[in-house]
Amino acid sequence: MEVEILPTFVADCRSVPTRQKDIMSAAEILEQIRRLPEDEQRKVVESIEDEYAYLGDSLSSGEAEEIDRRLRDHLENPTDVVSWEEAKARLDTKSEAKFAGPLFDCSLL
Repeated sequence: MEVEILPTFVADCRSVPTRQKDIMSAAEILEQIRRLPEDEQRKVVESIEDEYAYLGDSLSSGEAEEIDRRLRDHLENPTDVVSWEEAKARLDTKSEAKFAGPLFDCSLL
């Protein structure tokens, strides 16, 4: 008795999604979500919001104005810069001055 393995293997391979076939369009995803029970739909929405919330972050008008002001200042004065090493040293000095002294008052114990 001869066993035909190849046709079965080929049929099995056809049922396995390839990377391109495995990708669903946004419309297909929405259709699948609509088929879920309402509580499952909410879970999907919450998961998406949690994972992609940063995409919706936008600057306030004040933040955008400050960025524009800083960019204009830099373009007008391109040599008026501070190296990272100097900026870090300044910050370290400020931090040391701010936190100098005891971290807590022992007399309160």
